[in-house]
Amino acid sequence: MSTLAGLKILVVEDENVIREMLCEELESHGAVVTSAENGSVAFDLFRNKEFDITISDVRMPGGDGITLMRNIKSLVQNPDYQGSNHRTKLFLCSAFGEQAISGDNELKLNGIISKPFSLSKLVDQIATAASAS
Repeated sequence: MSTLAGLKILVVEDENVIREMLCEELESHGAVVTSAENGSVAFDLFRNKEFDITISDVRMPGGDGITLMRNIKSLVQNPDYQGSNHRTKLFLCSAFGEQAISGDNELKLNGIISKPFSLSKLVDQIATAASAS
């Protein structure tokens, strides 16, 4: 069985080449991947589909990753929220590492992925978070 078999993953990345590479790698490990080019598009997808994992770049035009994570947290913590994404694991990717989100402790992310990153380490980090459900 593949490492990420059946996991529904939302990948949010503005760089086409990186987004496609991430999607292909995650799919090769058995994940079902949906992608978006910015936080605004991703949030619309998040409200309408089920995801086990959401991975987002931090800096993107058209809706950055930190705003996306705040919007997701706000949505799922709303008592009127009827969706199925309460347990979605949240990851941010950044070339600036932890400095990119310093002061944002309320996000309670499952991980920060520093760019450049190893695809195998990314898969391992996602698999570990998913198994901790």
